[in-house]
Amino acid sequence: MVRGIGVFCSIIGTYVVRDDGLKGNAMKAIFRGYVTSATISIILFAVVGYYYLEGLNGGWWRPFLAVTIGVFLAMAIDRITEHFTGTTGAPVNEIKKEEVTAEELRKHIVYDYSDELESLGVAFSVNNRAEDASVLIDIQKFKRVFGNIFGNSIKHFTSEVGRINVDISAGKDVLVIEVSDNGEGVEEEKLDIIFEPLYTSDEGRKVAGLGLSICREIVDRHGGRIYAKKSHMGGLAVCIELERTDKTEKKHLLGKG
Repeated sequence: MVRGIGVFCSIIGTYVVRDDGLKGNAMKAIFRGYVTSATISIILFAVVGYYYLEGLNGGWWRPFLAVTIGVFLAMAIDRITEHFTGTTGAPVNEIKKEEVTAEELRKHIVYDYSDELESLGVAFSVNNRAEDASVLIDIQKFKRVFGNIFGNSIKHFTSEVGRINVDISAGKDVLVIEVSDNGEGVEEEKLDIIFEPLYTSDEGRKVAGLGLSICREIVDRHGGRIYAKKSHMGGLAVCIELERTDKTEKKHLLGKG
C-alpha cells in the first residue's frame, strides 16, 4: 500500500512535468512536479493512515476500507503507467517538426536553461562545433528531452559544484548532441538499460522515473538514436544522434545533377 502511494504520486508528478514543460521553462516544470507529487503523497498517507489506525479501535470496516482503497489505487497505477510508458502514449503523441540549425539549437538551450541551472549553482556551458549543420525536429519536444536529462544530472551530483556541458558537433550524416555531467555516473553494464521505463540507478529509491525513457521515445519518433556512456567529466554522458537535413538536401541536389 505504501509503495503504491509512492508510485502513484511519482507518476502524477511526471504528468505535471509533461504538461507544464511544454508551456515554459522545463526546469521549473520539474520543480512543480516534485512539489505536486510530494503534496499528494503527504495527503494520501495522512488519510490512509488515519483510517487504518482508527480502524484498530473503531471497527472492522476501517482496515477493510483501507485495503479496498489500496486495490483500486493499484489498478489506477497500472493504467496510468501503461499510458505513460507505451510507445503510443500521450508524451510524444504529436510531432511537429521544423528545420533547426545547430546554432539555433544552442541558443534555445541557453535561453531555456542557463539562468535556471546557474541559480541552482550548476556550472553550465553549451558549445556548438557543428557550424551550419541543421536537423528536422519538434523543438518543443526536445526542450522536454533536455529538461529530463538535466533533471537527471541534478539528482545525481556528488560534488559541491555540479557541472553540465552540452556539446553539439557534426558527424558525416548526423548531428551529435552530447550532454555530460560530473555526477556519480552509471555502472558500465547498466548503461544500456537506463532508458527503460521505471529504471533507477539508485537502489535505495522505491520509485523509479520515466524521464530518460520518455527521452528515448521522443528521439525514436524523430528517427534518431540516444545512448549513454561514461563522461569525460567523471559522470554520465547522454548522446543524441539526429540525421542532418543539410546533408540530405545536398544528396538530393547531386542526384538531380
